[in-house]
Amino acid sequence: MKEIKDKLLIEKYSDSISSYVHLDNVSLQMFEFEKGELMIQPSFHFHSIYFLVKGSVNVYSIQADGRQFVTGVKKEIPILGDIEFVTKKKPHLFVEALENVVVLSIDTLRYEKELNEDVLFLHSVIHSCVDIIQSVQHEQNCMSLEEKVIAYMKYQCDDHILRRIEKTSEILHCSRRQLQRVLHELMEKDILTKLSKGVYCFKK
Repeated sequence: MKEIKDKLLIEKYSDSISSYVHLDNVSLQMFEFEKGELMIQPSFHFHSIYFLVKGSVNVYSIQADGRQFVTGVKKEIPILGDIEFVTKKKPHLFVEALENVVVLSIDTLRYEKELNEDVLFLHSVIHSCVDIIQSVQHEQNCMSLEEKVIAYMKYQCDDHILRRIEKTSEILHCSRRQLQRVLHELMEKDILTKLSKGVYCFKK
């Protein structure tokens, strides 16, 4: 990542995001990422909003068995960091540059108050989050039950621990027997371990 300090270039690209955020009360930075560079990754706090103004990125997670689960490919002008801005939590997904990428960035720690009072920006965040949810739902429709269980444990279970078999089977739209079969198979694959009756976690 390198910062671009060309004011004319920043001004040129800022026009393209004026329908997403009011720019009167915030300052913008511009960054460039090389192809293959990780722009956002889990376990690292992310305190920015990125507006993708050039290039495209791959948004994905890594399954417990090491496979890549792609949740979407974003092209110009989508927002990155919107979910982290809302939840104040670390990212759950990787964002990787598929080519040389240029973003306009707003520091969310510095401008949190201004962004929370910007109705235009908040509407943009809502639309962006809905797009993410729809994309994930579409991908989940194509996922096996095993993949759904892993994704559910990684992203919706506290401490990545699955509890309450009956409730989980309702959420994943499967029978209790089907869920128990998958959990048993994941233990056989050395992916999960059983902590107690009906309680499972990823094996360390």
